[in-house]
Amino acid sequence: MRRENVVSVVAALLLGASAASPVNAADPVRGKLLYGSTNGAPLSCGTVGCHGPDPSQNANNIRKGSSGTAILSAINSVGAMSFLKTYVSSTDAADIAAYIVNPAAGTPAPIATLSTSSLGFGNQVLLTTSATMSATLTNTGSANLVLASVALTGTNPSDFTRTGTCAAAVSLAPTQSCSINATFRPTVLGSRSATISVGHNASPSSSSLSLSGSGVSAPTPAVGLSATSVDFGNQTIGTKSAPRTVSISNTGTATLVLGAIVITGGNAAEFAASNCTGASLLPGANCAVSVTFTPAGANARTATLSIPSNASGSPHGVALAGNGTSAPAPAVNLNPTSLAFGNQTVNITTAAKSITLTNSGNAGLAITSIVPSGNGFASPHNCPATLGAGLTCTISVSFAPSSATTYSGAVTVTSTASGSPHSVGLTGTGTAPTPTAPAATLSPLALDFGMLPLSTPSSARTVSLMNSGSAPLSLTALSLTGAQAGDYAKTTNCPVGGTLGAGSTCVITLTFTPTVAGARVASLTVMSNAAGAPTVDLKGMGVVQTAAVVQVAPTQVAFGRVRVGKTSDEREVRIRNMGTTPLAISSIATTGDFTKSSECHATLAPGKSCEVKVRFKPTATGSRIGELTVASNASGSPHAVKLSGFGAGRRTHGEECEDEDDDEHACSQATAPFGRKRD
Repeated sequence: MRRENVVSVVAALLLGASAASPVNAADPVRGKLLYGSTNGAPLSCGTVGCHGPDPSQNANNIRKGSSGTAILSAINSVGAMSFLKTYVSSTDAADIAAYIVNPAAGTPAPIATLSTSSLGFGNQVLLTTSATMSATLTNTGSANLVLASVALTGTNPSDFTRTGTCAAAVSLAPTQSCSINATFRPTVLGSRSATISVGHNASPSSSSLSLSGSGVSAPTPAVGLSATSVDFGNQTIGTKSAPRTVSISNTGTATLVLGAIVITGGNAAEFAASNCTGASLLPGANCAVSVTFTPAGANARTATLSIPSNASGSPHGVALAGNGTSAPAPAVNLNPTSLAFGNQTVNITTAAKSITLTNSGNAGLAITSIVPSGNGFASPHNCPATLGAGLTCTISVSFAPSSATTYSGAVTVTSTASGSPHSVGLTGTGTAPTPTAPAATLSPLALDFGMLPLSTPSSARTVSLMNSGSAPLSLTALSLTGAQAGDYAKTTNCPVGGTLGAGSTCVITLTFTPTVAGARVASLTVMSNAAGAPTVDLKGMGVVQTAAVVQVAPTQVAFGRVRVGKTSDEREVRIRNMGTTPLAISSIATTGDFTKSSECHATLAPGKSCEVKVRFKPTATGSRIGELTVASNASGSPHAVKLSGFGAGRRTHGEECEDEDDDEHACSQATAPFGRKRD
């Protein structure tokens, strides 16, 4: 069989082989060479029965031989092709198939491949050079890769440098590589970037390597203090305070080295510091300085805690202050500092005048004695043996002269306070007693008990007795005299048999119980050591008891709507004595949410009337009812008046009242007694 026929058979077999998924060839360029010449003879012919030199144009579509397995199967199964077994290996078949699948791949070409697309340098201190970072450019193609240029471009190319074996005119055979090295030296703070562009004969015609980094300041230490001032407050002179702490922190980015920590200033010797001298603090670390205060003198003391270091602003200072105070001690303050009693009748003791003793110090005051000097003065007190700091006690001084002369003296306080003893000067003058006399004054001078039924006691009436003189009033007797004295009775708090002091008053209480009809008169007489015998005229009228008749009107009172918690306007109920004998009213009372006030006395004369005023204050919503009851000696007692009202909540639209603050009488109506028309 001719070779051309063998090739045709190969083509036919390839066309009849089942299609398989393409397999990437190890070398499609080599496959193209094998396809055109195997064992020195072409595997193609120019007839339409076989394929031509370009598999994409062959009439029998040899591209069906798209895998090395299909090609080897044709060689092994067709006898006329068996001569190819010696020349076509599995690798050869795979290369031929790769060419058949993609004839264009059979032409050799370079491919430029970078090991990375970017180099990031991160943060770099200004004007310092970073470590070198590298990338590799590899020819992964099938022809030589020829570099045309290697350039550093972009936004900040001057902050980057480039070195390496990649350079213009370098030729890289397939699989060969060259290196691109870069460093970063920022000139300003912030983000910096550039690009290394490599021009070459591969497609695309250039490769880019992005460079980036940030310029940062150089690490520096910084001092942070927990306090910029320390005030020790009051401290007893010569005693050491409790220690106070100042924390030193490294708030920077480099190691903080502390120098010798000292105290400077006007009172530096009175403050002491310990710890942290020479310490090295890493960023974020801290150290505590302990400071104490031992004042050598009184009042304000100041100094400065000085902290040297390698940080900017060194040395850093903390203001120190304290106040030296004396040891706790009591102190005496007497107020007032003198007492003048003026003129005082001989053998009469004055009212007491007070001296306030205050311990104005800051320690307990031990009181040894509080004594008066000078005749006629006394000084009782409530002061304890030890008076606490800030506390007070009282000395009560009185003056009782024994003769008509001038007196002087002092109250002297002996204690543990500085300056003891302390004194308050006393003065007074004794004067001879002046002649005095009592005087008995009665008020009122007459009482009229009105008409009362026989054997009915009146309400109590009172008479005051005052000693309006200047000497004690000795009361001998309080007597009821006159023809009808037996119809009157008295009780009193007056000191009968004793004395009533000048300017003092006592009370005599009188009642009238007629035993016979008609006028009944008597007198109350005061017997005493005062000039004269003052009297009070008493009169009353006894009447024969007949049935009393009372009219209470109206018998019903309606208050209408009143908001809960509000008080209505008043309604009047009139009580009239319709009979011919006195009306004795024993009680007037209300029930429910109703209150009353009354001008009615216990006895109402025939034909007379009095009024009771009633108000309504609802405690809940809804209908509210109650009664006004009048108890008396009239037939049918007690007499009742029905009371009603409505407790209203918050008003709704359309109700009579327009404003929550309207007077309640604008929201309710009631009938006035005895035809009285309300305003």
